[in-house]
Amino acid sequence: MSVKIRLKRMGKRNLPFYRLVVMDSRWRRDGKAIANIGWYDPVKKPAQMSFQEAEIYKWLEKGAQLSETARSLLKKQGILDRFRSGEYKEILARQTESSVRAASSASAPATPAPPSPGPSAEPLEPTVS
Repeated sequence: MSVKIRLKRMGKRNLPFYRLVVMDSRWRRDGKAIANIGWYDPVKKPAQMSFQEAEIYKWLEKGAQLSETARSLLKKQGILDRFRSGEYKEILARQTESSVRAASSASAPATPAPPSPGPSAEPLEPTVS
């Protein structure tokens, strides 16, 4: 299976909006994606874009190929240069370190709450009327 990172067109007629996705190269352009890893809006001036760098690096490490347009967008953002130079490994290490910290803090036992002043522990006697 050949995996590609490419753009998936969304939006309305004359108002395109693209998602950067990971897909099998045999799937149609607007078909099911394996992962959404960013977006690109060419309509706004200047064009706006946002990418999940860590996810892009993971897929590039696994051997995903870039389409020409995706390659030019990632080059503009400097993501491709960081991948080629090896700087991306530091970014991935920081991300895994922060996710481990978040997981350990979430699994840490919570401190018990102080006992609330409530009714006494003595059993209540039924009242007969």
